[in-house]
Amino acid sequence: MSTWRCLLIAGLTTALVTANADEEPEDEMTSPHLEVLEVCLSDVGDTAATDQNCIGVSVYSCLEGAFTTVDMLSCIEPERAYWDDRLNRAYRSLYAIYTQQDTEDGFSPVKLAPRLRDVQRVWITWRDAKCGLAYDKFRGGSMGRITGADCHLQETAERALELEELLEEASP
Repeated sequence: MSTWRCLLIAGLTTALVTANADEEPEDEMTSPHLEVLEVCLSDVGDTAATDQNCIGVSVYSCLEGAFTTVDMLSCIEPERAYWDDRLNRAYRSLYAIYTQQDTEDGFSPVKLAPRLRDVQRVWITWRDAKCGLAYDKFRGGSMGRITGADCHLQETAERALELEELLEEASP
């Protein structure tokens, strides 16, 4: 089941359950659930193809106790931040390797570091546009906030894994 469908079901469940929307989400909702992601990733190994199966597992685990939009967004954000951190670390490492390779191969007109930077900038614009559409499909309603956040999680995680694959290929 996709994260979006899971979120939609959770959102519909919210309408059926009486919950106090004024309550602040509990901090405990996020941290134990992020451990579920780490267990999944350690169980599948270090390949991007299998890591992809773990995208969203902490969100699924957390949504069981999420009844409000704020609760659901609180379920998504920790995992999105986790993947964003992985993406940024992979990007910085890959950029450093490409910069070194570009310097060592001074005769080649092809420079990988600036190309990586340009591609990453275009990817960010594309991700933001794609996830903006996911949000806008619900005309700014609560489900738009949830689907937009889920889109950011999915796209960021997939890009992090893609950059990690490139890093593995480029590493000496």
